[in-house]
Amino acid sequence: MAATIVEDGGTDVWIYDVSRDVLARLTDSGNCSDPLWPSHGNRVTYSCSGPEARLFTAPADGSSPGEPLLSAPSAEANSFSPDGHRMLYSTFSVATNDAALWTAKMR
Repeated sequence: MAATIVEDGGTDVWIYDVSRDVLARLTDSGNCSDPLWPSHGNRVTYSCSGPEARLFTAPADGSSPGEPLLSAPSAEANSFSPDGHRMLYSTFSVATNDAALWTAKMR
């Protein structure tokens, strides 16, 4: 299971391994949230805020750091296609108050 945990005023993505009863931090920047773990894979997608908002993907076991998927204002992963080849994500622009849904091909 993947979850956002608020700690010391920041948010990070954590992974809970049910079989081992272990909770492990996946991110440590204090500005990441909204994890989405597709049922077909071993990677977790999440968003991070900052000067340039981005969607990242990382191995759920934490074996390597997250890799950027795309940059977009207030991007949040929403769903994956059944085969895992496409991701539905949403964006929101505070400046224009516009929201949009997009799809992106996964690597």
